[in-house]
Amino acid sequence: MGQCLGLTPRGCERLKNGRAKAVRFTTLAALCEVLKCQPGDLLCWEPDDPGDRDRAAYESGASVPDGSSP
Repeated sequence: MGQCLGLTPRGCERLKNGRAKAVRFTTLAALCEVLKCQPGDLLCWEPDDPGDRDRAAYESGASVPDGSSP
């Protein structure tokens, strides 16, 4: 599948293992076409900063761990 999307084997491995730091829109579009899905089915946002996680949880109404402040 990688070659038809223009990905190298290393690029495919990074996507598979969740280590990709970026994905081109053309790659995302090709993946969605091949898998017959939407981008939201493939991606989720996870903040790099643990403080952002607490803030995101607070703003969404989810529980925030004790001792944390948004």
